[in-house]
Amino acid sequence: MSLVFKVDDDVIVNHWKLEAYIKENIKEPEVNNGHSFHCHQFTKMAPKRSPQSKWYLSQMDWPDKVFSPYCHGPFYMFSPKTALGIFQSFEETFHENYLAIEDVYITGKHTLE
Repeated sequence: MSLVFKVDDDVIVNHWKLEAYIKENIKEPEVNNGHSFHCHQFTKMAPKRSPQSKWYLSQMDWPDKVFSPYCHGPFYMFSPKTALGIFQSFEETFHENYLAIEDVYITGKHTLE
């Protein structure tokens, strides 16, 4: 079984817990034959509207009051097929709809919908 991991450079992965999670929650046919995406999902999170915030988004950047559901960014994993879909979606939309908050842009706007 193959999985793709996205891990921030300031994260340490506990491989024992990861292995236990994979054995308990991920079935091989799900990964090898289709889309599989595992993460800690945020829902109903509001964008930061204060210009002083590191994560500031203007109404023009994100007009909605909350984000679409998205994955919390330090770590997530997915099947190779899902990884390819994310990459293709990114290539198709990057120049038109890029959003500086990577978690929302990559995992919410394009993946979880």
